[in-house]
Amino acid sequence: MKKGIRLLAVLAAAFFLLGGCGTQLYEMTKEEEELVVQAAAYMLSKYNIYQKDGMNSAQPKEEEEIAVPESTQPEDGGTQDASGSESGQPVSGEESPGESDTKPLQEISLAEAIGYKDSLSVSYDGFSLMDIYREGSFFSLSAERGNTFAVMKFTIHNRTDKDIEIDNFDKGYAFYCSFEGAQRIPEKESFIADSLASFEGKIAAGESAGAVLIFEISKEQAELVSEPSLSMEHNGTDYSVTL
Repeated sequence: MKKGIRLLAVLAAAFFLLGGCGTQLYEMTKEEEELVVQAAAYMLSKYNIYQKDGMNSAQPKEEEEIAVPESTQPEDGGTQDASGSESGQPVSGEESPGESDTKPLQEISLAEAIGYKDSLSVSYDGFSLMDIYREGSFFSLSAERGNTFAVMKFTIHNRTDKDIEIDNFDKGYAFYCSFEGAQRIPEKESFIADSLASFEGKIAAGESAGAVLIFEISKEQAELVSEPSLSMEHNGTDYSVTL
């Protein structure tokens, strides 16, 4: 269903761009044009059965999906994880009204941040600066003039003895990066298949897959950056992510 929605979005964009019959054409912004081009490239490459390099090839859904247990609530008012927390939901503690402005953000691991605390481990492998990010040999993303990309790299490892199908495209995970205490920078909007925030694909038992988070910064700032700090927002709650 989600893939159909994305395809519908691309077709709708094409309709507005190419439609005739005397109707005034819809003028897209530069950002909208960029996303439409990325979406078209994503759909063409992902479902091309002869292209195996880069983005994930389409695979049928497993008939038996991962169980989605719900969190349990102890009597003392604290929060407790269910035994199998493959629910796609990060851990969240309760807070009283007015406390969010004073207490520090709750810290969670990278695996918790993408909703697979008990089955996956996610390691941070450092970051690189680049003006153009290439995914495989068929898709690239270019920074705006005067900017560059800070690309954070990760390895997702399946710690279980069963294959795990990950589908985080519409979970709403929003990642932010800060360099040397600077204002939070949101992840670059794109349709790359290996984004940690919206990762889709099957990871076999005991196997690993690579993922990235891309942040666009000015080249002046890039000359001063050191190791970044990472945070995320999900369902209106902010978290500090441990690297």
